[in-house]
Amino acid sequence: VMLGAYTHECRAKASCRPERKGVRGAVGVWFGPCGMPLVAAFADGSLVAWRINCDESRMLRCPVELVGHTHRVTAACFADSNVLCTASADSTARVWNLAEMWNSREVTSVELRGHDGALTCCAVSSGGDGLPKLLATCDARGAFCVWSMGGDFKKLHRVRWNGGGDERDAG
Repeated sequence: VMLGAYTHECRAKASCRPERKGVRGAVGVWFGPCGMPLVAAFADGSLVAWRINCDESRMLRCPVELVGHTHRVTAACFADSNVLCTASADSTARVWNLAEMWNSREVTSVELRGHDGALTCCAVSSGGDGLPKLLATCDARGAFCVWSMGGDFKKLHRVRWNGGGDERDAG
């Protein structure tokens, strides 16, 4: 499989066949924990996840297109092996439940809104020692938001760095 040159479409549960759709340059690629899944973002705004079968020389399985962002994905990170967080030029972040892709072709996400500009990066805290996991998202205008990862995805903080200090919003 050549990222950026081909996509795959599943015609039946057990078979995939490549379909030429024109070159779509990959702009980012991320491995989940333990090397699976593999997620790639493309210049046309699409986001695709592949299941990797570790029992067969890490063979790529039928891809699943993750539909939700309206502009290019600029960053991604994994909260765990089944939860992917993405940041996009559409000013939103999304949290994807990839556990669904193992049994079905549909993956749901939660959209997080709270930025004025295109997002540039995201990161998830480790959540160790009994602390909850947190997601941080940053935008091109100097603001970052901190979100709870406890199921409600509540915005906890918003801070805009202005070069000489910061401006804070609560929630």
